[in-house]
Amino acid sequence: MNTRPETNPMPSPLETLEREREFDRVHSEEHDHQVPKVPLYAAMSLAVFALVLVTGARLLGFDPVDQPAQELVSRDLRFEDRPGGAVAVFDGVDHSLVEIVPGGSDSFVRSTLRSMARDRLRDGAGSEVAFHLAGHADGRLTLTDPVTGRRLDLVAFGSDNARSFSRWLPAPPAASSVKVSIVDNVTKD
Repeated sequence: MNTRPETNPMPSPLETLEREREFDRVHSEEHDHQVPKVPLYAAMSLAVFALVLVTGARLLGFDPVDQPAQELVSRDLRFEDRPGGAVAVFDGVDHSLVEIVPGGSDSFVRSTLRSMARDRLRDGAGSEVAFHLAGHADGRLTLTDPVTGRRLDLVAFGSDNARSFSRWLPAPPAASSVKVSIVDNVTKD
């Protein structure tokens, strides 16, 4: 004999609907806040202003890429992997050997060249064309890949890292009217 009173475990659809309406009414009162209109309009205006400003600048021919100053010294260089992780550095004009960077040293040179070589492979190009290393009047040292158009400002990675590349540049011209050269900037801390 079962002594438990019989209860209906499932509420009727009408009871369920009433419970949902009550739940919605209670919770909508708690969250019935309006967004302040002035800050919303200010944010939208700022976004529209920025979009108009950028569009206008691009239409008028403004190029946002920062161009380095005049080159003081430069050299075209080709790089080849050698056994044991070494990298051979060749002059890009006369193809003479400049230096062999031993494996396990100059990790910045190695990682920079690997990154630029990856870009060339992605574009379907090989290693025949030399890279352009240049020291500029504003103290920058850049490595440019004429195949991909990619240019790295090597001084941005620190003077020690820039020095890894600057050693392959010729001395700046003595008759240069520019007082500060990249070689002076990079080799002196």
